[in-house]
Amino acid sequence: YVDNPQKARDMLNATKDSGMKYYRGHAFIWEKPIGTNGILKLIPEYVLKEDNTAIDDRELFDKYVKEWIYRLADDYAGEIDEWDVVNEIAEKDVFRVVHGDEAMVDWFKWAKEATTDSLLVYNDFAHSYSGQITGDIYQKMVDYAKFLKENTQIDAIGFQSHEIMKEKGKYWYDNPEETYKAS
Repeated sequence: YVDNPQKARDMLNATKDSGMKYYRGHAFIWEKPIGTNGILKLIPEYVLKEDNTAIDDRELFDKYVKEWIYRLADDYAGEIDEWDVVNEIAEKDVFRVVHGDEAMVDWFKWAKEATTDSLLVYNDFAHSYSGQITGDIYQKMVDYAKFLKENTQIDAIGFQSHEIMKEKGKYWYDNPEETYKAS
């Protein structure tokens, strides 16, 4: 979306034409500047310094982030049933390392203002790839979920995955607490 909003619009329209009726926006805030391909921009460059860290000016940063959330919400008004407000925060924190976890409270507040009819989701990567499951990551996910629940409106927690991974004779989502603790 950052580089080519029309492509995102075309993809959404194509899914509508094929009969899909339920949509999840992914994501308002992803604290990862560049995609895995090393090229694709995942967040607007204007919130970053040259070294890909967040700009220090909190007032300007908040202005940019709020405008970004409202822009996405406006572009897809009435079309998105739920939005991932934050994504992969257990491991990615390029904004929060500068502005603190409390910044997420504002992000959820602005998302609610901008998308009054959408559910708001804390989405995190399932960390199901072999070698990536650790108790530390799982504990961070639990701690962030508690923090968000205590400090803002959060409607759901989402685990994204790009594969079905069988580990130790069961799927990771059968019992994540047991899987993560055992790792």
